[in-house]
Amino acid sequence: MKAKGLFCVLSVLLAVILMMTACTGGEQETSSAASSGTDNVSETSGDGLGGIENYVEKKDYGGRTLVFLSPRMNDPAKSETEFVVNTYSNEYEGEKMAARLNEAIGERNARVEEYLNVQIIEERLIQEDSRPGGTMLTTVRNEIIAGGSTDYHVVTPCLYDCATLAAENSFVNLLSIPTLDMSNPWWDQSFNGDVSLAGKLYFTNGDIGFNSKLATAVVVFNKELHEEYEFENLYDLVRNGEWTMDKALEMTKEISQDLNQDGEITYEDKVGWEGQLDDTWNIFYGSGSRIASFDQDGKLQLTMYTERSAQAAEKIIELVQDDLHYISANDYFSVVQWPVELMMENFVAGNALFFSDSLSCTLTFRNMDADYGILPIPMLDSNQERYYSFVNPWVSSALAIPATHTGEDLEFIGAVLECMGYYSMDTVAYEFYDVALKYQQSRDDDSMEMLDRIFDTRGVDIGSVFKIGNYDSVLHNLATAAPGTFRSAYEAAEVAAQTRIDQLNELFQKLK
Repeated sequence: MKAKGLFCVLSVLLAVILMMTACTGGEQETSSAASSGTDNVSETSGDGLGGIENYVEKKDYGGRTLVFLSPRMNDPAKSETEFVVNTYSNEYEGEKMAARLNEAIGERNARVEEYLNVQIIEERLIQEDSRPGGTMLTTVRNEIIAGGSTDYHVVTPCLYDCATLAAENSFVNLLSIPTLDMSNPWWDQSFNGDVSLAGKLYFTNGDIGFNSKLATAVVVFNKELHEEYEFENLYDLVRNGEWTMDKALEMTKEISQDLNQDGEITYEDKVGWEGQLDDTWNIFYGSGSRIASFDQDGKLQLTMYTERSAQAAEKIIELVQDDLHYISANDYFSVVQWPVELMMENFVAGNALFFSDSLSCTLTFRNMDADYGILPIPMLDSNQERYYSFVNPWVSSALAIPATHTGEDLEFIGAVLECMGYYSMDTVAYEFYDVALKYQQSRDDDSMEMLDRIFDTRGVDIGSVFKIGNYDSVLHNLATAAPGTFRSAYEAAEVAAQTRIDQLNELFQKLK
């Protein structure tokens, strides 16, 4: 799990490299905005929301600086920043962010700096060798909170660490900051609703960044194999609400071929589906099931086991335990450090119908010779009202403000973040999503439509974020569990899970 997640985090950076065609304008520009980069971005929102003055009071902050602290899962000296412009020396040997995206960050920051007379000049990177509970968490816990440091205005831990630190009262309730309005469209409203407890919000995501968006689960399919086996139109299945686990399993079970003739199906053979253990999370969430959710009073409640979640568990078992038609990267950590690479190479070679993972990893397929398409995670059945796209809490990060900041500091931080959010809509968010992701990474209009569906339905399971009952591990264990044992696995941790639920409800009720 840890090595898998580490690879995906590295792939977030790789995704930026893969957008390099944006440096020259790309081959598929669809608007004047796309062809001219950020030059034509107006001082008002492209969504007709009006000028910045309607959202952020124009104030002179005397050139104050805003400092971000961000974790990276590789050498910080070879990592790009996400919130400030990257500059590269001649000796730089790491990834290089697409020029247009980098320029969009600069354009956004310049506008914020001019409007508020601030400087957004620093994003400090620290290396994380593991998560959760790695260097980022210990830095916030020990150096910032225990040490009383105000050196960092905004921190961006992974979601697991965000939950842990929020429960330790390490973050400011974002809803209490007068210069922040978390209802504005540049903040991720779905995410905020998923992680708010007792009417409080301690970490968030939005348009000012893009790495967390790349943590969204997707399914990629090989169009040539799809046509070879004369399967139904997958895009139409999605549109008609018929892209279900049964339909996915039906297609998956059509493809299995021992290409190297070693007597078993491995990453060197032809199969219906390649993925990893996080497929258990993706499909569980995609079924509409949740480890925990909120009741009508906004209190956290345990919802892990229902008749529907039990059905989802059986479908997961049917997929991930099918050794003839499904290959999991988790089975090959003894072969290479990053076994997802083996899955990717096999998919690129045309040997798998489906590949599933976070969007950050699947962007590697951009240079694939065969055509591919992008789909949401299948629904459990056609009775489901909508698709659900899981945001991986291991890979994804979120923005939080350390509790060491008070008063005028919070006013300053809130105003800058709000301003960054506003100006990000037509700069950073546009270049990332509408140009780089959709027009550069997608190969057809249908996949672009699917990306819209995926991003419109993305969210997190707060029970997973807080690791309630360690049920995220219970889901991973479905890879080896006997059919019909999901209920007993749930019940084994039910008392501990409910105790944790009660503790969180009481805790967050008391927190400011």
